[in-house]
Amino acid sequence: KAQRPSLSLTTRTAKTNLFAFKAPELNGELLVGCVIDRTRFTVFRSDGTRYAPWADLVPPDPEHPYMISPEIFQAGGMTYFAVQMSSHSPGSLGVLPQDVDCAMWILGLGKDASHRVARRVDDGAVSGAKAYRFEPEVYVGANEVFLFYNIGNTLHRARTGIKVAADSPAARKPAGNPPPAATSAPKAVPPAAA
Repeated sequence: KAQRPSLSLTTRTAKTNLFAFKAPELNGELLVGCVIDRTRFTVFRSDGTRYAPWADLVPPDPEHPYMISPEIFQAGGMTYFAVQMSSHSPGSLGVLPQDVDCAMWILGLGKDASHRVARRVDDGAVSGAKAYRFEPEVYVGANEVFLFYNIGNTLHRARTGIKVAADSPAARKPAGNPPPAATSAPKAVPPAAA
């Protein structure tokens, strides 16, 4: 009888947002990941007997050291995470005051640690404007991946620069409810008429 690798997350660090996923960049290998100490997304990989830490995904952003609300997605044969990074710790309930500056980041896993993607995609990346940006949601379109997020009651859209592979299911079929034509800078999407 084959033994299954075990995963033990019993260290004294705070762990949230646990994911198990098959990584296309590792030939569909099953990985597990979670946010540790609200500062990094750690991916665990099996050595055949147990899952051990393999990769720490951390945006190079000292002004926003706290990670909230990771969203996993895969495009072009790679695994990515859209994350909200905050200037302040969200505390035990994961809630932030609405005057806290937050940034939206895309973090790519990949096989090679020296070539991982870390890209800030919200409007503040270009303008430097501070805002409470929250609730990152990914939309995989027919050709490109977009990130939607909120500032107050306004929905914003950002281009991630991540292209969808020509042979992916999203590229083969039209995407439902496609976003409006994108520009190089994120734009607010007006609310639908009531």
